[in-house]
Amino acid sequence: ITHIGPIIPQHATVTRYAAALGVVFFIFAMRAALAPLLGLQAPLLPFLLGVLLSAYLAGRGPAFMGTALTPLLATIWFTSWPGDAPPGQWLSHVAFFVLLSVITTLFMHALQLTVRRANANAQSAQRSAAALREADRRKDEFLAMLAHELRNPLTPVRNVAHILRRSPDAATVRRAGDMLARQAS
Repeated sequence: ITHIGPIIPQHATVTRYAAALGVVFFIFAMRAALAPLLGLQAPLLPFLLGVLLSAYLAGRGPAFMGTALTPLLATIWFTSWPGDAPPGQWLSHVAFFVLLSVITTLFMHALQLTVRRANANAQSAQRSAAALREADRRKDEFLAMLAHELRNPLTPVRNVAHILRRSPDAATVRRAGDMLARQAS
């Protein structure tokens, strides 16, 4: 999984915060356009999607910025606060929105960290598997060379054994011993 975000790179700070602002203002514009249909009920609800999208695109910091900006925009644009409802009622809506936004942002951040770690672990496992394959290949080469080198000295030993079986006189034994000594050095 590679598309869990943040999509915008960490080093592009201005771009990340600009994207979060863009998302918040886009949701704000959509909510304002839908105000005749939706009325003034739950003006903060669509912005929760904006916070989630900001966290996905730009990361934790920009999502927290969106969390702080949203209640201000909603209070100014979609309410007549403090005149339209008791102050505690709107403040409880804002507190609930902030709580949900913070939880959403932290959940998205934890998910992003987990995916990054999983991707890093997968890459490490691939590198380890490649290293193991290389070590196995080198082991096979070494064993093949060792088998070849061990076979070569055994040929004169077999020849001497064959000669000694046929004619075990002292001169033959001496020549066979000299041949073995030359092969051993």
